Amino acid sequence: DVCLDHGQALLYHCKDCNTSVCGDCCAIGDHTGHKATKATAIVSEKKHKVAGEIEKLRTNVKPRLVQSVRAVDDVTSKLTRNTAEVRGKIEAAVVPVVNTVQVCGQKLLQDVDDIELRRTKVLDQQRDGLQHQLDAARGASSFGDEVIKEMSEDNEACIGLLVAVEERVESICHEKIEDKPKAHADIDFQPPPEDTLVTKAMDLIGRLLSRNASAAHSSVENGFTQTCTVNSTHR
Repeated sequence: DVCLDHGQALLYHCKDCNTSVCGDCCAIGDHTGHKATKATAIVSEKKHKVAGEIEKLRTNVKPRLVQSVRAVDDVTSKLTRNTAEVRGKIEAAVVPVVNTVQVCGQKLLQDVDDIELRRTKVLDQQRDGLQHQLDAARGASSFGDEVIKEMSEDNEACIGLLVAVEERVESICHEKIEDKPKAHADIDFQPPPEDTLVTKAMDLIGRLLSRNASAAHSSVENGFTQTCTVNSTHR
């Protein structure tokens, strides 16, 4: 390369300006008084330094990077295997819990049906009795009205019939009336609070344990963290 100002070869390197210069640049040009070194010496020095850095890269950095990549790959593969294994354990733990919940649900449904059946039976029997009394009362009152209407006061022959009607009406009037239902309609279901339900469900399923991943912004290193607040024999 040739200096554009002096037309001479750029044989020197100005350290102050970090640029290639010619001899006149150093003697009479803009770089007079600057620290200048022959370009060949700079190139030799840079080549030696770069060669040293490359050797350091080859002997120290690259092996560590290769080892680190392998370590990450190993952990990734192990994570995949462990995840599949843990998923199997979770599914195996969930199935009996779900089955048990379904059985309990069916039992509750059967219980409420039984309660309804027993109470309905009591109420039906009570209603039949009341309806029988009502029919008897209607019949006696209608018959009594007809007797009173059709019979004259001088008809002594009908006294016996009137007495019979009187006794029947009095009997019905003195019968005990079950005027209050013998069974009540009150029945309800109270589910547990949602947070309690989740906690109890997780108590039955198990505990998930995992190590925290170490990161630059994390103050936790290699500490076990409990991701579910539950109790279990799974470890």
